[in-house]
Amino acid sequence: ALIAQESGFDPTVVSCAKAMGLTQVTTLAQTEILRNYKDWPRYPGIDDMTAAKIKYLILKGTVNAQNEWRLDNEKSIRGGLAYVKMLAERWNTPENLEKIRAISDDPVIAQTQLILASYNS
Repeated sequence: ALIAQESGFDPTVVSCAKAMGLTQVTTLAQTEILRNYKDWPRYPGIDDMTAAKIKYLILKGTVNAQNEWRLDNEKSIRGGLAYVKMLAERWNTPENLEKIRAISDDPVIAQTQLILASYNS
Protein backbone atom coordinates (compact mmCIF):
# COMPACT_ATOMS: atom_id res chain seq x y z
CA ALA A 1 0.00 0.00 0.00
CA LEU A 2 2.88 2.37 0.79
CA ILE A 3 4.42 1.89 -2.66
CA ALA A 4 1.05 2.30 -4.39
CA GLN A 5 0.46 5.55 -2.52
CA GLU A 6 3.97 6.96 -2.78
CA SER A 7 4.98 6.11 -6.36
CA GLY A 8 2.10 4.35 -8.07
CA PHE A 9 4.61 1.52 -8.66
CA ASP A 10 6.73 3.76 -10.90
CA PRO A 11 10.39 3.50 -9.78
CA THR A 12 11.37 6.58 -11.81
CA VAL A 13 9.03 9.01 -10.04
CA VAL A 14 10.67 12.10 -8.56
CA SER A 15 8.62 14.36 -6.31
CA CYS A 16 8.99 18.12 -5.99
CA ALA A 17 10.69 17.35 -2.65
CA LYS A 18 13.20 15.20 -4.59
CA ALA A 19 11.89 11.96 -3.13
CA MET A 20 12.47 9.14 -5.56
CA GLY A 21 12.05 5.46 -6.21
CA LEU A 22 9.23 3.08 -5.38
CA THR A 23 9.13 4.16 -1.74
CA GLN A 24 9.76 7.86 -2.49
CA VAL A 25 12.68 8.25 -0.10
CA THR A 26 13.64 11.87 0.57
CA THR A 27 17.13 13.17 1.23
CA LEU A 28 16.34 13.48 4.94
CA ALA A 29 15.03 9.92 5.18
CA GLN A 30 17.98 8.71 3.14
CA THR A 31 20.36 10.11 5.76
CA GLU A 32 18.70 7.90 8.38
CA ILE A 33 18.54 4.83 6.15
CA LEU A 34 22.17 4.99 5.02
CA ARG A 35 23.38 4.71 8.61
CA ASN A 36 22.60 1.01 8.22
CA TYR A 37 23.38 0.66 4.50
CA LYS A 38 26.59 2.61 4.03
CA ASP A 39 27.64 0.77 0.87
CA TRP A 40 24.51 1.60 -1.14
CA PRO A 41 25.37 3.78 -4.16
CA ARG A 42 24.50 7.47 -4.38
CA TYR A 43 24.72 9.61 -7.47
CA PRO A 44 27.30 12.37 -6.83
CA GLY A 45 25.79 15.81 -6.29
CA ILE A 46 22.18 14.65 -6.54
CA ASP A 47 21.18 16.44 -3.32
CA ASP A 48 22.11 19.79 -4.90
CA MET A 49 20.10 19.23 -8.10
CA THR A 50 16.55 20.36 -8.77
CA ALA A 51 13.81 17.77 -9.01
CA ALA A 52 13.44 18.56 -12.72
CA LYS A 53 17.14 17.93 -13.38
CA ILE A 54 17.04 14.67 -11.43
CA LYS A 55 14.01 13.50 -13.42
CA TYR A 56 15.74 14.43 -16.68
CA LEU A 57 18.89 12.50 -15.70
CA ILE A 58 16.79 9.48 -14.73
CA LEU A 59 14.88 9.52 -18.02
CA LYS A 60 18.18 9.91 -19.88
CA GLY A 61 19.61 6.92 -17.98
CA THR A 62 22.46 8.88 -16.40
CA VAL A 63 21.02 8.37 -12.91
CA ASN A 64 19.98 4.74 -12.60
CA ALA A 65 19.68 1.74 -10.27
CA GLN A 66 23.42 1.05 -10.48
CA ASN A 67 24.50 4.48 -9.22
CA GLU A 68 21.54 5.62 -7.06
CA TRP A 69 20.13 3.11 -4.59
CA ARG A 70 16.67 4.68 -4.45
CA LEU A 71 16.14 3.66 -8.09
CA ASP A 72 17.01 0.02 -7.35
CA ASN A 73 13.62 -1.55 -6.63
CA GLU A 74 14.88 -4.01 -4.02
CA LYS A 75 16.97 -1.41 -2.18
CA SER A 76 14.15 1.14 -2.34
CA ILE A 77 11.79 -1.33 -0.70
CA ARG A 78 14.35 -2.44 1.90
CA GLY A 79 15.25 1.17 2.66
CA GLY A 80 11.65 2.35 2.82
CA LEU A 81 10.71 -0.49 5.16
CA ALA A 82 13.76 0.19 7.33
CA TYR A 83 12.67 3.81 7.60
CA VAL A 84 9.11 2.83 8.55
CA LYS A 85 10.57 0.55 11.22
CA MET A 86 12.72 3.41 12.57
CA LEU A 87 9.68 5.68 12.73
CA ALA A 88 7.62 2.97 14.42
CA GLU A 89 10.30 2.57 17.07
CA ARG A 90 10.29 6.32 17.69
CA TRP A 91 6.51 6.42 18.09
CA ASN A 92 6.58 3.29 20.26
CA THR A 93 8.33 4.85 23.26
CA PRO A 94 6.43 4.74 26.57
CA GLU A 95 6.11 8.53 26.57
CA ASN A 96 4.67 8.66 23.05
CA LEU A 97 2.35 5.71 23.64
CA GLU A 98 0.98 7.43 26.75
CA LYS A 99 0.29 10.61 24.77
CA ILE A 100 -1.36 8.64 21.95
CA ARG A 101 -3.61 6.77 24.39
CA ALA A 102 -4.62 10.06 26.02
CA ILE A 103 -5.95 11.52 22.76
CA SER A 104 -7.29 8.51 20.89
CA ASP A 105 -10.05 5.96 21.33
CA ASP A 106 -8.04 3.57 19.16
CA PRO A 107 -4.32 4.01 19.89
CA VAL A 108 -3.25 1.36 17.36
CA ILE A 109 -4.89 3.21 14.49
CA ALA A 110 -3.61 6.56 15.80
CA GLN A 111 -0.06 5.24 16.06
CA THR A 112 -0.23 3.80 12.52
CA GLN A 113 -1.49 7.13 11.21
CA LEU A 114 1.36 8.96 12.99
CA ILE A 115 3.97 6.59 11.56
CA LEU A 116 2.63 6.99 8.01
CA ALA A 117 2.30 10.77 8.38
CA SER A 118 5.88 10.91 9.64
CA TYR A 119 7.03 8.87 6.63
CA ASN A 120 5.22 11.19 4.28
CA SER A 121 6.59 14.33 5.89
